[in-house]
Order: sequence, then C-alpha cells, then structure tokens
Amino acid sequence: MFFATRAAMKVILDADKILTQLIIIPTKPSLHSTEQSINNIIMLKQFVGGIQPIHEALTGAKSVMLKEIKRVSTSNDQCTTTLVLTKIKNCIAAIIDPIKDLIDEFINEDITYATKPVELRNQRTYAIKSGVNGLLDVARQTYKEANMDVYELVQELSETHTLPLELVFDNARQYYLRLNASDLEERNLPPVFINVIRKKNKIECSTLDLRKRSQKITDSHTEVLLMSDKAIQELISEIRVYMSVLFKVSESIAMLDMLSSFAHNVTLQDYTRPRITHTLGIKAGRHPIRDKVQNSTFIPNDVFATQQSRFQIITGCNMSGKSTYIRSVALLSVMAQIGCFVPAEFGSFPIIKQLFARISIDDSIEANVSTFASEMRETAFILRNVDRHSLVIIDELGRGTSPRDGLAIALAIAEAMVSSRALVWFATHFRDLAKILAERNGVVNKHLAVDMSEADTMAMLYRLTDGVVSEQHYGLQLAKVMPLPPDVIEYATEVAEKLQRQVERRKRASKGVILSRKRKLILGLK
Repeated sequence: MFFATRAAMKVILDADKILTQLIIIPTKPSLHSTEQSINNIIMLKQFVGGIQPIHEALTGAKSVMLKEIKRVSTSNDQCTTTLVLTKIKNCIAAIIDPIKDLIDEFINEDITYATKPVELRNQRTYAIKSGVNGLLDVARQTYKEANMDVYELVQELSETHTLPLELVFDNARQYYLRLNASDLEERNLPPVFINVIRKKNKIECSTLDLRKRSQKITDSHTEVLLMSDKAIQELISEIRVYMSVLFKVSESIAMLDMLSSFAHNVTLQDYTRPRITHTLGIKAGRHPIRDKVQNSTFIPNDVFATQQSRFQIITGCNMSGKSTYIRSVALLSVMAQIGCFVPAEFGSFPIIKQLFARISIDDSIEANVSTFASEMRETAFILRNVDRHSLVIIDELGRGTSPRDGLAIALAIAEAMVSSRALVWFATHFRDLAKILAERNGVVNKHLAVDMSEADTMAMLYRLTDGVVSEQHYGLQLAKVMPLPPDVIEYATEVAEKLQRQVERRKRASKGVILSRKRKLILGLK
C-alpha cells in the first residue's frame, strides 16, 4: 500500500495553486492569461485523472484516516460540511466523474502537462478537440506545416554544410541552432549563420530563414490560442461550480502526502514515536536537519522542562551549539504535535498552543529598522502574547546594543518570561544574567561544554552540561584558532587582561567603601 500510494501521488501537481488561478478572473485579458488558462486546464486534467489511482492504492486500508481519504473519489454520498479528524473530508466523489466528463468534452484525451517549453507549447496548441471550431483546425494545420518547414530547413542546412546541427527551442529566443565546437574542425562557421554565441564547448546560432519561420510559427500559435480561448473560458466557467469539492479533494490528498512522507522518513531514519504528556522530555534528541546534512556524527542532547525548570538559560562559547540546541527543541516539539516521529531515543511533549522564536539578527532596510530595533519589536510581540501554554526560544537577546544596556534589557525581559510561566530556552553570552537569575524559582542554568585544556586550541564537545559556562576569554581563544594576525590577537589579550584587572580593582574598592561606611555608621551610633 505504501509504495502504491507514493507512486500514485507522483503525477499529482500543486492542486491548490491550479484551483486558485482558475478562480481568478483577469481584469485585462491578454495572450499570456490565455496561455495560463490553457496550462491550468491541462494541469487540472492531470490532477483529476490521478485521483482514481490513489483510491485504488488505499484499498484495504484499516486506518480511519486513510479510509476517509480513500472515499475522496468514489463515495456516492452528498457532500456535507462535517470535518472528520484533522479536516479530512469524506464526501466528494461522484462529483469527480462529472468534472472529468466536462474536461473530456473539450480537451483531447492524450494531452498531458509538459515541462519543456516546446512540448508545452504543442500541448497548448492541440489541447482543444478537433471539430469544436473549424477555423481553429485550420490554424493548427498552419502551425503544423510551419514546424515541418523548420525541421526541413535544419536538415537542409546540416546536409549543405556537413554540420550536425541540433534544433533547440526556448520561450525567449524561439528556435535556434546548437552544435559542438569540436564539430567545426578548426574552420569558421559559414556566413549564413548569424547571432553566434559560444557557451563553453557549445556554439549557438541562427539564420535569417530560421528566424522568419520561427516568427511564422509564433504567429500561428497566437492565432490558435485566441481561437481556443472561447472554449477554454466556457470550460473554466462550468468547472468553477465544483471548486469547493476540488479544494476538499486537494486537502485530503495533501494530508495523505504528508502521512506518506512521515512514513517514508521513519523507515529511513532512526526516529521514535513521541508521547503527549504534561512534561517536555527528550532523550538523545537530534536536530532533524543538521543530523542529515552534516558529514560528522551529530552529538545528541537531552531536554527536560517542567514548571520547576521552565526557564533555561543556555550559555557557552561561540560555535558551541547553543543555537542548534534551542532550535532542536522547537523543531521536535512541532514535529511531535503534527503527528511525526522525532529524531530521539525517547520523546515526551506537552500540547503547545503558541511557539515564539527570536533567533535572527537581520535588520530591515525597507522598514528603516536596525538589528536591535527589529529585535526589540519582535520581543515586544512575544511579551504581549506569551502565556503558560507557549514555548519560546530566544537567541542572544540584547547583543545589538551596548553591553550594559543589553544586559539590563535581557534581564528585564527574562524576568517577564519567567513570570509568564511559559517554557523558555534563553541562549546568551551574558554570564551575569545567568548568575543573577540563578536563585530565581523555575530558572535552570545550562551550558554547552568546550575543551580548552590545550593552548591555542578549542574542542567543541557539543554536550549540554549543568551550570554556567566557566571558561574565561573564550572569544579570544576562538580568535586564536581563526586566521587572525598574531599581533592583533596579542594586543586583544593585553586589553582583555587590563580590563579584567580594572574590574577586580573596582570590586575591591567597592568592598572597602562599604566597610568604611558600616564602620562610620557604628561609630555614629556610639
């Protein structure tokens, strides 16, 4: 059943797009709109013809959902508005046959949608059946003769100049000639060939006679389209009556396509069936995209979140995997909630009603918005809508402004997120934020481990570990690994050490001031 279903759906085109275009009536009809109308009818014919094989492929299905999809093209019941399971409709069928009859009344049976330009043009030309319009038949005969003249001309040129010429067509240049550069055997092209273009080892050209005959074909094709337009518009008007039914069929097939894709993915990947509970717990979870595209083995990590650990601060070095980790949590939650298996050894997920993400660093030139302004605008939207049934991932909030202001804003937003009781993963480089919120109820500190035991090297372990990142100056360590000039690294290290000494002096000075004030207060009391 699985392989038969996958094979039956290969011929199904983007039905929603086709039906939407058939609904739209152009305000100014043109030759292009006529071409599109014929293309849409041809694609609709292929879509309607592919419904019966899908029904046959689902024969013997025991699943309630698959049985409902199976009835799409065969039920004799009248359509109702009742939704069964995730919006799968079980009414349709008996109406598909009238649609097929309508299409077969106007369109030739052997017409199928083609992707190559010349084949698609021929399909448009011969789409309408013979006998519908006598003048249309005459125009098509002219089109056929003009094409035969072009092929005869190319044959004649090949024989005259002993060249293996290939006739090529595209929408912009119409017909032109192509041959391998090696076929010239160090001789020049005869002067009869014009518009010569060399592309790598190919030579493309044309002739005056070929251009004239191509124009004749274009004119005859235009005449065919204009004569076909009346029959096509009449057919579209009659099909619009069945649009609601066709959209429901399209929705059911889309659901089947999704289910078969899930099944195909599970058979090829080491995925597990998720459980829907009140706790978010993942054992050895992997990023579903990175797990497939990267060459090295992906390092899995565990996830656990309840109301007692709802706000998780993720710190770590650059490139340690913080962004990948929090995105994995969001992606796996979405996969579980749509009914897909997840890349993990075990997965338990609560029902999430809203998912918010603030992860990009893009500015908006069109809206005249900087990176920081865009960041604040999106965060404000999250704060206005977040609740205890939400999942939020935030990546390095506040880095678009000064460190002091960024820390203050990140701390205030973190406090608001903790109060919302949503499940939040907050990746940041502000270690002070993690230390300040460490004692807050519901806050957990995690970091991605890195090995800096050897000088001038950094080994990313990509392992989630408890606590705040302990490595100092990991930015400088990473800069040493990168091909930066040594004198730049040396100077940056000196500045970092100087700033660190100043901070330590301020701490000592502040403690001395506090002590002296206490002593003065005590002496004053005496």
